[in-house]
Amino acid sequence: MRKPMLAFDFDNTLTDGDVLDEIVEKFSPNEEWKTWEREWVEGRLPARECLRLQVENLRVPRVKLFEHLDSVRLDPAFSGILRWARAQQVEVIIVSDSFLPLIQRILLANSVEGVPVFANGLEFSGDRMKPSFPYHDAAFPRSANAKAKHLAPYAGNTVIFAGDGRSDVDAARGA
Repeated sequence: MRKPMLAFDFDNTLTDGDVLDEIVEKFSPNEEWKTWEREWVEGRLPARECLRLQVENLRVPRVKLFEHLDSVRLDPAFSGILRWARAQQVEVIIVSDSFLPLIQRILLANSVEGVPVFANGLEFSGDRMKPSFPYHDAAFPRSANAKAKHLAPYAGNTVIFAGDGRSDVDAARGA
């Protein structure tokens, strides 16, 4: 029997609160993001489109955004889980509808290294950002990153997934 593997959502699972939502609220120049969020929650706007609109609406230089991210703390239990998993040779991955540079910055600020992260892409230009969605699959409209697909290579393992939101439903089913 193959070893189990652990997969974690990021925002509101490994962090106290939804970091991406906090960023959108703090650095949006207007309130349009609320309309897009409501349409997503009501199922009238796919996750990828909601995230694209919200991120392209942000106005914050990378330096200022990263300074904000440096203060985000991970759940203290995560470091213990990582120590245990490494001692047992159990693989751990992060699958998120957030954005890779943001997650990587928070992990770095919390001295977490060596955990593979599957998230959406993000490019910076001045105070603007351009998102990309390399793992999007229209068959999974609740998320911009088809998280369940990242679990598929572990089909012979016991997959343990921790997530808390609408974008985690398909991954939970896949686990």
